[in-house]
Amino acid sequence: MRILGTQAALAVVLAWGCVPAGGGGGGGSAACQPGDLRLCECPDGVESRRRCDATGAYGPCRCGDAGAGDAGDAGDGEGADMGEDDGGGCAPDCADRECGLDPVCGVSCGVCDLMETCGADGVCACTPDCGDRVCGRDFVCFASCGECGAGTVCDDGQCVPGQPPVIEHLFASQAAIDQRSGVQLTVIAADPDGDLERVDLEAMDGQVIGTFETFNQRGFDYTLTWRQANELEPFHFDRGGTRRTFRIRVLDAQGFHDTHELEFRFICVVSALQTPACNGVCLAPQEPCDEM
Repeated sequence: MRILGTQAALAVVLAWGCVPAGGGGGGGSAACQPGDLRLCECPDGVESRRRCDATGAYGPCRCGDAGAGDAGDAGDGEGADMGEDDGGGCAPDCADRECGLDPVCGVSCGVCDLMETCGADGVCACTPDCGDRVCGRDFVCFASCGECGAGTVCDDGQCVPGQPPVIEHLFASQAAIDQRSGVQLTVIAADPDGDLERVDLEAMDGQVIGTFETFNQRGFDYTLTWRQANELEPFHFDRGGTRRTFRIRVLDAQGFHDTHELEFRFICVVSALQTPACNGVCLAPQEPCDEM
């Protein structure tokens, strides 16, 4: 315990206040930064702390709870940050604030993450920096800098004209299809813009028969059957069969496309013999079709 001089002890008795460490009258009016702590001495000679409030002035010496004052100093006001009375009569109120100082006691309500700044409302936010980028994402907050219009793509932050996809290779497992089989089609396609979307098989009138399945980034498969072709238009042919043409269309996300046409022969095989088709039905050998 520190022993005070007679003059200082008399001042303590008269004022029953706190004296800043190091001497001096030290009222509560010294300018300070909210949240700052300052040493002070209680009437019983025990050192404690005074906290600077939101008005920029030091509050009273925390003499009634010196131990709590020391703990608050060691923890840098953790109790106050949690909204508890700091022992000096000030209860912080952060409410919805997640950063900055609370408006009551001037204690911290939290800190923002990297690349974020604390706004006047106490909310952390990231401000995008797109610079001259008009599309894609900025490199600060990874937020969108804009979207490109139809027929254009984003290239290093700038919208440039897009390019159509290209059918590089096309394979068909067979040229003739009977009523029990189908032809497997494989398409290998590429797109300079890297935005391949799908591959469709179409009838020549533009009707979509089906969409190819993707087996890798550039490969697409589809099986066209005799039955599918017959459903488009029932077959009606003699023993020689008939030919039909189909269109393969490769599309990208911008609506660009590339096409290729394929012709197949459709036949009927019954008892190992080619037979006619009548109204979409394969006939037996020697079976007549009145409508042929």
